[in-house]
Amino acid sequence: MSNRYLTAGDLLRDLLGGEVKAAETPISLVIKGAKYDVNSDVIILGRNDISGVTEFYYRGSEAVIEIYDENKFISKRHCMIFRKGDKWFLKDLGSLNRTAVYRDGRWIEVYRGYKQESPEFELRMAT
Repeated sequence: MSNRYLTAGDLLRDLLGGEVKAAETPISLVIKGAKYDVNSDVIILGRNDISGVTEFYYRGSEAVIEIYDENKFISKRHCMIFRKGDKWFLKDLGSLNRTAVYRDGRWIEVYRGYKQESPEFELRMAT
């Protein structure tokens, strides 16, 4: 039987065996041309249904970025980006339309199934 978690921070506390702290170095994400400086080791990306609006806020120790998607390809809680040590990972949170990462000239799916969390996928950070 799998555990259910209220937040991604709760999930990471269980996985990592300790408290999830704010990021020591902010990470910058560019979404639809807007830059977001995030001071958290956990970032939840999901859909916002308010026309034309991308919302960025903190819920506890995790950052949340909700992106307007009129076609609803993005799930309400689509994927999680998180740091383990000095590496960043992406995990699909059981989205309906899957998550993919473009690397080395090809798309790589990060997906296990609808309503099933994917395995972790290590991200390469741009410098």
